[in-house]
Amino acid sequence: TVAADCLTLGKFAAAQVAVLGLCDLGSVQRIDGQRPEQVAHELAARTADYLASIARPVSADATPAERIARAQLHAQYGQLEAARAEVAVLAEQQLEAALLVAATWQEAGNYGESTRYYRRAQQLAQPGEAAAAIRALDGLAFNARAEGRYEEATAYYESGLQQFPAAAAHFHFQLGR
Repeated sequence: TVAADCLTLGKFAAAQVAVLGLCDLGSVQRIDGQRPEQVAHELAARTADYLASIARPVSADATPAERIARAQLHAQYGQLEAARAEVAVLAEQQLEAALLVAATWQEAGNYGESTRYYRRAQQLAQPGEAAAAIRALDGLAFNARAEGRYEEATAYYESGLQQFPAAAAHFHFQLGR
């Protein structure tokens, strides 16, 4: 269902809308093993926590990890501009910040900016950060597909096969799709 997919993707604002719609319809369909009312209650509590957290300004001495965590919260609640603003300065030097900014631009449909930040993430990825580098390749391929550049998307996945042989199953699956 849409609600379960949104929850899986960490899109809590969209999940809340879908779950409340199910509640309004009197649905008894379970979402990840729970009744819609239970999920709605949990999402309401999560949303209240989010709103309380953003009501407090970030301290001037906040660590990059704290700023990235706050930006991730913004993104989960559909506040893409706030997420980008939170980590814009960090995105040139911090891998997770670059990936987050890239994902927010992708979500907004600005594939050019998204590609720019995914490329920056690739540059920032160090040996041992394969998962992040793979996320960047996936993002680049997604953007290429979204703009109809299928050969370029294929090239990203083939590059992933060469760079990350341990993730071959992932890249073969993506190529098959």
